[in-house]
Amino acid sequence: MVDFVGLMSGFNEREKENVASRKDMAKAFADFKAANPYASAAEFQSFIDSYSGGRNYIAGGAPGSEILSALGAENERKQAADVLRQQIADATERNAFRDNLRTSAEGFLLDLEDENPNFVSTYDQFIAEMGVDPQFAKEIFGDEGLTSIFNQQNVNRLRLDEMNRNMPAFMDYLESTGGDVSDADFAAAATKYNIPQFMVKDARKIFKERTTNARIALESERKDELLNLAIEAIDRGDPNIASIIEGRAKTLGFKTDDTNFKTYLDSIVKQANTTATQTQADRQNAQLGALTAFVNEQIALGNDQLLDITLSEMAKTLQISTKGPAWETYKKRVLANAKLVRDRETEDRTRLQNTENAAAANAFRTTLENNRGINDLIQRGMLDEAQARIDEMVNRYSDANVQALMREIGDGFINARVSSLQEVQDNDLGTLRMKSDELAATSAAEYKTSNVAKAESYFTDYAGKDKTNPNAGVHGGNAAMAAKQLATEFNMSPTVLALMADAFATMPQGTSPAALADAARSAISGYAQPFQTSQSAFSDAKGAQLGYFGNDTTVAEWTSRTEETIGQHGASIMNQIDKIRSLQGVDPETKIKMLEGLGARMEQGFVQIRNSIQAADKYSTGQYGWVTKGTPMFDINQVYYGPNGLKKNIDSATTMIQKDIASLTEELSAQAAANPTPASGKVIQPNNSQASAFSQGVTAVVDKVDKAKVLEGISTDTGSKSSLVGGFFNDPDTQLYNKVIKQFITADNVRDRLLRPENQAEYDAFVADPFNYIYTSDYGKAWLDSEGAEFKDIKVSQP
Repeated sequence: MVDFVGLMSGFNEREKENVASRKDMAKAFADFKAANPYASAAEFQSFIDSYSGGRNYIAGGAPGSEILSALGAENERKQAADVLRQQIADATERNAFRDNLRTSAEGFLLDLEDENPNFVSTYDQFIAEMGVDPQFAKEIFGDEGLTSIFNQQNVNRLRLDEMNRNMPAFMDYLESTGGDVSDADFAAAATKYNIPQFMVKDARKIFKERTTNARIALESERKDELLNLAIEAIDRGDPNIASIIEGRAKTLGFKTDDTNFKTYLDSIVKQANTTATQTQADRQNAQLGALTAFVNEQIALGNDQLLDITLSEMAKTLQISTKGPAWETYKKRVLANAKLVRDRETEDRTRLQNTENAAAANAFRTTLENNRGINDLIQRGMLDEAQARIDEMVNRYSDANVQALMREIGDGFINARVSSLQEVQDNDLGTLRMKSDELAATSAAEYKTSNVAKAESYFTDYAGKDKTNPNAGVHGGNAAMAAKQLATEFNMSPTVLALMADAFATMPQGTSPAALADAARSAISGYAQPFQTSQSAFSDAKGAQLGYFGNDTTVAEWTSRTEETIGQHGASIMNQIDKIRSLQGVDPETKIKMLEGLGARMEQGFVQIRNSIQAADKYSTGQYGWVTKGTPMFDINQVYYGPNGLKKNIDSATTMIQKDIASLTEELSAQAAANPTPASGKVIQPNNSQASAFSQGVTAVVDKVDKAKVLEGISTDTGSKSSLVGGFFNDPDTQLYNKVIKQFITADNVRDRLLRPENQAEYDAFVADPFNYIYTSDYGKAWLDSEGAEFKDIKVSQP
């Protein structure tokens, strides 16, 4: 039977032992933990295993693995923190030691009596006295140790710092003594405050500057007080101003026995006298100004009759004595000043008025300059109209003086504008004159070449190469040579050439060129225009196309000269008609041809005149407007189309000449009919009612061949006038006019249409006025819409 009682008793004993062992384990762990504050978890576990002997029950008296890990981590953190704190403490102690050692070293250096010590031995002496291990000092101060402190540069710095620290106290000490110290006391004080002897001189200099500055500051600060005290004494009439100032200065702390004070005192007295004098003068000027203003005020109010009484009363209020001669003298001065003020005010008002007038005048002048209507009137020479416009503007001012000023401005503006325009025109016309002269010179040479070529071709080219020229007759080349010679003496017009041919025909075969020229010269003299005259006219006509009429040419002068030209041209044509009429030995048909050429020449002359009129109209309205001598601008409606215009003169001359040509043609036609010339065919009768040169004087055409000849004549004539040479007097408009006709008559089917019997009316209309037919007939308009499209929109003044 099991002894459960004994068994339990043993068990209980062991249980008590185990419990005691676990308690011991816990206490032992706590002791270990306290003794090892930085133990890790592994170290804790190793102690538990060792103490428990591997028995888990006993080990259970110690913390578990998780707690051990936490305790180990915490110990590690505390160890790191403690190490850091220790490092900081060590560094702090090291720095404090270094600073203390540096301070001791600097003090040691400052105590050296030698100005230039041996720093190596000085360093060793310091290290020995301080008991510092040199290696330890090296660790603290680096590789150089304390030698970085023991050098002359550092000693100088330390001494300078020491002096700077002690100098204020030293200077304060000197100031407390008032500077009354001996050289020995000064040197002793310097030693007391660690001021080197070599700085004592500079210290004294600085002290003196401080003392002087303090004195100056005191003088400046108290100057106004002393100055006012002196001025009051002067106003009271006190005779001893200097003693009053000196007494007050002593109470203010001035050193009155100082030599500088005497100078200061004198300056105060002098300035006080000057100020008192100026104050007195200002007071007197103020009184004078007040009385002057009072006088002018009374005069402005009309109280000048009582001025003598009121002025005296006013002076008394200003504490001015009005008794005795002094007052009378002073009163005259017041009245003179018052008048001077009034005069200056009048001058100022006048000056202001002049300034205002000048501004108004400038504004008015600017208004006129910007008024396009007035400027246009002046440029057109309509000065009366421009003056009327300006007068209207002037009358808007109510003041008569302003009106007079503005009227003067207006007159000056017109004169200046006219002068300016005249100057511009003179310059422009001068340029035109040079160009005109150049063109005239070139044209003169061209005219001579053309005139000679015309004479030569008339006697050599008419029948074609290697063919007999009827114009030369039996003379061949001699006729051409004679004609070239005469071309340098006369204008080779068709009539002149015909007369020359008739003259050559009367000479026997083999006549020399000189003899032929003499015979022809006799025949055409008095009829043919001299070469120089015709060349000059041609050159002048070319020059006129540029718009140059002379610097001083007015409209009236130009018109008069043009009227003379029209009369001269008409008289020349009439003279040539008479010459043809009186020709002997010339058949009627030839004379009719000569008259036809003369009619063309008449038209050419009048075309040239009309071109000149067109140029005048053109250049009078553009850049080169006529403003010379104040004449009105060129007015085409008055000068040309007016009741007494140039057109009337041209029309009258044309009508008279045409009638004369028609009469002679009719007479010659009758002679030709009575004595027909077989070789000449039908004679074309001129149409007296047609003004156009292209009609060729035709009144009736009996067959298609004659009509074709007429059309061919028109084609030849217009082709010549529209060529590059353009005849003698053809301007660009005339050339274009003839070009249109030439292009139309040479177009396909035009001649066939006009030559059909059923289109007789169209033929008559075309021959009467080709240009008008083209632009008014349905057939002409159709051509302009197709082949003649380039001419459809042109606007050409018919010559």
